[in-house]
Order: sequence, then structure tokens, then C-alpha cells
Amino acid sequence: MERHAPYLRRCIELSLRAREKGNMPFGSLLAVDGRIVLEGENTNSSEGHPFGHSEMNVLREACQRLSPGELQRAALYTAVEPCLMCCGAMLHSGVRHLVFGCTTKALLERTQPYPFIESQRVFELLGVSVTLEWLDMEAEVLKAHEGFWNS
Repeated sequence: MERHAPYLRRCIELSLRAREKGNMPFGSLLAVDGRIVLEGENTNSSEGHPFGHSEMNVLREACQRLSPGELQRAALYTAVEPCLMCCGAMLHSGVRHLVFGCTTKALLERTQPYPFIESQRVFELLGVSVTLEWLDMEAEVLKAHEGFWNS
């Protein structure tokens, strides 16, 4: 699992970059065969629409630039567990490997209440096999969110 830590730390950096631009602090990247091929950050505020989640931005570009075979070999890394919409986009893209550093539940316990469903449950309900890995980097991830949600 420690092999995932550098990728997740990069997602945290992307989260901070999004925050500096006035967006929600979320960042993601896509790696194929262990090599980072795309990076993304949340753009909800700067682009003025609700679909600018970091995962959506990465997956949209991935579908345009990568072959189906590359998407199947890819891993989506994200600082915080993805929402239902982003899980759906992941499934439609063909990406079947997800790694995150902080659960949505842990984030929401410290920020604001919001309805959510865990990624694993989404994939189970849809009957899709996904390799899901959680590397507990909660403390590092949550630092990017400190003070953001109560401002």
C-alpha cells in the first residue's frame, strides 16, 4: 500500500492548488502502468458548474486521450473517496481501480453534513468489480480542508 502514498500526496497538492484558485479542495490523478498520465483538480467555482469535480475532470480527459486498453489498466487516485457521480463516471470510463486517502465519512464528520454513499457500496449495487484501496492518509488529506468549510 505504501507504493500508493506518493500518488496520494500529489492528489493532496492538487487539492491545495484547487483551493488557491477558489475551488473546493479536491484533487485526483490517473496512472497507467504506474505512470501518472493525467492530473485534475476541482473546478466547480472557477468554471461555474457543479460537474467540475477533480475525478470528473480527469476521467473526461482520459476518455478523450487514452485507449480502452489504457483505461482498463489505469488507476484513479483521489485524495478523498469519490462521490456517487464520480463513481458512475469511473465505471463508464472503464477504469476499474480506485485508490483514495480519506473516506467521505471522515471528511463529512469534520466539515458539513451531506448525504453520501460509500464507493464500495455503489460498486456493489451496480454489480461491477472494482479494485478499491484505501490508504489511511486522513490526517494529511484533511489538512487541505482546514478552515475551508466554515469560511
